[in-house]
Amino acid sequence: MNLEDIDQIQSNGSTALHAACYFNHLEIVRSLLEAGASRAIKNKIPGNNRFIGASGKIEWIIVTPYVKETARAERHSLMFYANHSLEELVQRATKFYLSTQLSSVDKIDQVKYFFQQAIEKGDAEYIVKAYTAETGFYSRLNRDLAGGAETGKHERQFIVDMNSSLSKNISSRIQSYKHHGKDLDELRRRRNQYNISLRKTKRDEQIQCKRNLIVNESMSDETDDDDELRRCLNLNEILLQSQNSDLSICYEGIRSARKLLSIERNPPIDELINLNFLPILVQCLSYDQYPDLQFEAAWALTNIASGNTHQTQAVVNADALPYLLRLLHSTYSNVCEQAVWAIGNLIGDGSRLRDYAIELGVISPLIEFIQKDIPITFLRNVTWVIVNLCRHKDPPLSLNIVQEILPSLKYLLSFTDVTILVDSTWALAYLLDCGNPIIQLIVEFDIISDIIRLLNHNEIKIITAALRAVGNIVTGTDEQTQYVLNHGVLNYFSKLLQHSKNKINKEAVWFLSNITAGNQQQVQAVIDAQLIPNVIHHLQHSDIQTQKEAAWCISNLTMSGSVEQIQYVVNQHVIPPLCNLLQQQDAQLLQVCLDALHNILKNIPEENLEHVTREIEECGGLDKIENLQTFSNNEIYHQSYDIIEKYFSNENDDDDDDISSMSQVPRNNIFSFGNNSANQTVPDNNFNQNNPRFEF
Repeated sequence: MNLEDIDQIQSNGSTALHAACYFNHLEIVRSLLEAGASRAIKNKIPGNNRFIGASGKIEWIIVTPYVKETARAERHSLMFYANHSLEELVQRATKFYLSTQLSSVDKIDQVKYFFQQAIEKGDAEYIVKAYTAETGFYSRLNRDLAGGAETGKHERQFIVDMNSSLSKNISSRIQSYKHHGKDLDELRRRRNQYNISLRKTKRDEQIQCKRNLIVNESMSDETDDDDELRRCLNLNEILLQSQNSDLSICYEGIRSARKLLSIERNPPIDELINLNFLPILVQCLSYDQYPDLQFEAAWALTNIASGNTHQTQAVVNADALPYLLRLLHSTYSNVCEQAVWAIGNLIGDGSRLRDYAIELGVISPLIEFIQKDIPITFLRNVTWVIVNLCRHKDPPLSLNIVQEILPSLKYLLSFTDVTILVDSTWALAYLLDCGNPIIQLIVEFDIISDIIRLLNHNEIKIITAALRAVGNIVTGTDEQTQYVLNHGVLNYFSKLLQHSKNKINKEAVWFLSNITAGNQQQVQAVIDAQLIPNVIHHLQHSDIQTQKEAAWCISNLTMSGSVEQIQYVVNQHVIPPLCNLLQQQDAQLLQVCLDALHNILKNIPEENLEHVTREIEECGGLDKIENLQTFSNNEIYHQSYDIIEKYFSNENDDDDDDISSMSQVPRNNIFSFGNNSANQTVPDNNFNQNNPRFEF
């Protein structure tokens, strides 16, 4: 028999090696492996993949006469985790293993320190640090595992599981067993962290943090070609002109530099920085007797500050910010506005420059501009700078500063100008993404109703910003969430969930997912508003990103809701679309859908359980769950296995009858899995004769 015959794959994906493993014929397995049989071919028969592990490859290491005992031990370990919190598990490992069996291990105090940190910070990654530290712990643990001693067995296995987890967030696996759906604030917080793709909006939905003023904008009537400018303007000549004590000649040099910096393609920012041109520009800001020169210098600095962080920092290093702030008090409107623009670019670079500008007193003049009767274009720029003040959250603005700018933001929300409404709403959305204390401050300021009314606006950009703002509020506490609900926010969502734009649908479902992560009263509010059928519609028919949000919404409901509320979503036919998503390859989406199904099965009334299991089976969900036992993620594997074991297994106690029901004898050189005669026997030395084949 050659390798091609040995690895011959039947229609169901099985090989001779699968058959030998299935029947526990170790000698045949060894013979096939010695002959070069492939270890990596998957067996695709649902329920027969006994020896396919979480890696998606066949794990021959567990092909032993004790495979069933090994499976039971693994289930026992999972149940052990389910009944203990992370803190309890680490304490047990310390007490029953580290302190009793490893007291003489080299640097054991360092290991205990890491374990204590895992308890205090609730982070299982410290177990990984203990495992990988240069101590005697690693080698001793491996020896103990190989020895198989009963004492401390669960504690050792817990340590190994923490280190072998495929998940980057190691502690979340333990959390999912012990506290699933119990801590609602934590649930909402984790829900928000998972939603990174939604939080980082597309470029066209964001307010730009920096803006370049190109040469052909309204402030200049010139439309020179970029290449022609480069040919005609020599940087060294410009430098000499700009250094001239005659301010009219200096003006021409600064103006030429500004024109070069305003071209769209590769402006010579670095070249001018290297020529030490920035101190000249900053000096020109002080020439009050020549406002046109101040304007050109501010414009040039604006465009330099619109570059990368290094280029922006060069402007700050030239001490431009104090001079720009001084120009906010100029009697010339165009000079003030250009200084505002330049300051906005500096603040937009990050929280460090933002805080520096605040320290120098940028808030008061900005607020004064809003209160004055200034041109609408000027007011748009001022509003944009306030957005930049609010956008950074590492760290966020202080509560005092937020309190200082809130009246101005409330005033700006009264405008009808779309640009001002978009920017001021995004400013609030950014602030509301900075934690519960700032959320509470804004809630108490009584500005939420002004945001909510914008959900009914016709402009998509305004709706998007308003949705994000109210959505950020409901990532806070139950009380903050309830405040939004009390203002009738759900009345707008039937329309939003049926909007023609997918991104509005997605944001709307994301908002509801954070409501269903709340308490049962809040879950009921979503149900009473008759929004669940719309969510289920998106779960079944929308694009994949909106489907993910809908899956979160349903999963959160099954964790937070009452038995009656869970029964309600089942009655709305949520099972088929949930099961349909189990064919996706996104591990996070699969976990969310499995969580929802598992919670439904755990909480549905006993008299309705059979109906739910039948519905899962009839819509193809059972087959998909079985297939997920070969998925490459450990959590997906265990969750799918657990669902099948608890709700779809015909066995009463263990796996003793699984194999005995299968036939075990080759007949006419065919090994068959199925309803064969009971008198078949194990294949023997005739196995290698006449190229036997395997049918399943």
